[in-house]
Amino acid sequence: MASLIDYFRLIRLPNLFTVPSNILVGISLGSEQTFSIQLVMQIITSILLYVGGVVLNDYFDFEEDKKHRPNRPVASGRIPKLNALVLASIAFGISLLIAYFIGTLSFLISILLIVTIIGYDYYLKNSIFGPMVMATARVLNILLGLSTYSNTVSYNSLTGLVLSDTFLFIFGISLISRSETYPKIPKLSIGSVLMIMVFIISSIAFYILHGSLKFDSLLNLVIFAIIVFFTLVKFYKTDKQQPQKIVRNLILSIIILDSIFLSGILGLIYGLSILTLLVPCIILSRKMYVT
Repeated sequence: MASLIDYFRLIRLPNLFTVPSNILVGISLGSEQTFSIQLVMQIITSILLYVGGVVLNDYFDFEEDKKHRPNRPVASGRIPKLNALVLASIAFGISLLIAYFIGTLSFLISILLIVTIIGYDYYLKNSIFGPMVMATARVLNILLGLSTYSNTVSYNSLTGLVLSDTFLFIFGISLISRSETYPKIPKLSIGSVLMIMVFIISSIAFYILHGSLKFDSLLNLVIFAIIVFFTLVKFYKTDKQQPQKIVRNLILSIIILDSIFLSGILGLIYGLSILTLLVPCIILSRKMYVT
């Protein structure tokens, strides 16, 4: 019999706290509006899309998880496969309904996100395109935030920075996450991720020096750099459990990356405020897996 904790583990509860910051960054790129009912609706939409994605992931990974991760709720049988499929379907359905009331563009992006998620979970995850598809999903989540107050997406260099750096960061996480079922992390993957992180940090620093981002974001950038490099260097000597630790720390750092953009666009108070999402994320990640 499944418990509430099993369902919390199934939906990757700690990860859900990395979703609202994406929406807030997207909104900051397209509007000066802050709190509103549309914002709340968009965050709920995004969370439901994420829930549907991770639940569907466990549904499709049933046989593989029975071999490599037998304690997961679906693979262990505590949550029946049918229940997982129904939960994912409900999450997707409600997210589309809410997005429809937000606006046409939000609705269309939500549909595109669902198609991307299903494609990734069902087939593309284990292909060479897997990391790129996962990164694309996060980029679409930011665009979902950007569509909150408008039915058009305006593109400029700052939007390009946010979308490209987010894509690269999630791409790097996905490279490491792929090695979770293997005894060791390929050193090539770690080296590649290190180069990606250097590029992300350098590009943000350039925008700060250029004046395209407020100097307020420098503090958040330093925090981000310390955590990311400490994580990658500390766990360079690997064992079977290390990929999970690396991925956990990097997933938590999604919030910090978003805080950099929010500080640089709206001001330090906004960036520091969003860092409060780290508190429940860190606490819950000690009890539940995030990968």
